[in-house]
Amino acid sequence: MRIEPNNANSQDTYAWVLFKANKIDEALIWIEKAVKNSLNQSATILEHYGDILKKLGRDAEAKDAWQRALEVATIEEQIAEIESKIENQ
Repeated sequence: MRIEPNNANSQDTYAWVLFKANKIDEALIWIEKAVKNSLNQSATILEHYGDILKKLGRDAEAKDAWQRALEVATIEEQIAEIESKIENQ
């Protein structure tokens, strides 16, 4: 699969596909690229980053990513979902 080298949304999508396929280590590589290339920190990318970190047992880092996602989130449903992840960690 060809991914646009600096397209954060494409990288995030690919990372999420890998995550859903339980290829967590590889998903982390791609989500880190997405976070790096996201010019206007995306709540979705940061939320996915937190989800992947959580799956790897990196709870403190996951919480940090979710906190960052919460700071930029604007959609009420997403805000509630992120808050729930932080509270239930």
